[in-house]
Amino acid sequence: MLFFSERYQFALIQVESTVEMEPPGDGSIPRYNEKVLTLARDKKLSLKLHHGTIMWEEEDCFLFVSCKLLPCGIGGPVINHDGEIVGLSCYYDGDLAIISMTTIRICITMWTKFGCIARPMLGMSFRTVKLLDIVRQDRLSYKYKISDGFIVDMVAVHSDAEECGIRRGNVISFSNVDARYLPEFEDRLLNIALDSLNGTSQVNDFELEVNDLIGKVKRTIILPLQISYGSED
Repeated sequence: MLFFSERYQFALIQVESTVEMEPPGDGSIPRYNEKVLTLARDKKLSLKLHHGTIMWEEEDCFLFVSCKLLPCGIGGPVINHDGEIVGLSCYYDGDLAIISMTTIRICITMWTKFGCIARPMLGMSFRTVKLLDIVRQDRLSYKYKISDGFIVDMVAVHSDAEECGIRRGNVISFSNVDARYLPEFEDRLLNIALDSLNGTSQVNDFELEVNDLIGKVKRTIILPLQISYGSED
C-alpha cells in the first residue's frame, strides 16, 4: 500500500503482475437520482452487485447511495448503467457513501507526480443550498433572494474564516470557484492545488460573497488561501 487518504477513504495500492491489465472505463461525476450498481464481497468473499440510487444528499465531499453495504464489505466500485465506474463506495458513519471518480483521478494524478495530495484549507464545512428541503429553499429565495451557494455549517476556531467574520449559518458563494454542489466544489479545490504544484497557476486568496441572514448584511471578503501539502499515512 502506497497511501491511504483518511479524508477520501481510499487507498493507492501498487500491484505487480505478469498479466497485462486494462484499466476500467471512467464515467463522469455521479449524478443525483442516477441508478447505479455497487460491487462488493459478501461473507464468503463472493462478488455481489447491489442496485441503488444516488440520493439527493451529500456531506463534505461524499454523496450517498440508497442500498446498504454488504456485511463484510469495506467498499468497492460504483458503476452506472453504461458500465462506467463513476465512483468508489465506502462505509461512512453507518451509511454507504460514494467518492466521485473525478476526485479520485485528480488525487492519483497529484500523488503520481508529486507524492502528496494537496488541498486548500478553508477552515469551514458547508451544505448546499440546492439540496435543502423545498420549504427552506423557498424561504431563502423569497425572503433573502438566495437561490444558490453554500450554507456554512462549521467554522474552525482561530481560522482565517473566523478572523474574517464568517459564522455558522452564513450563506456564501465563491468568485474563484464555479460549482453548485459539494463534490464539484471538492474537485475545483483539488485542481487549484494541482495547478499550484504544477506551477501553472498560483491562487493566493478567495473572493467570497457572504450573506449574514441574521444581521441582514451582505459583504464581499477576501479569504487568504492556505494549501495543505501534507498527506495522511
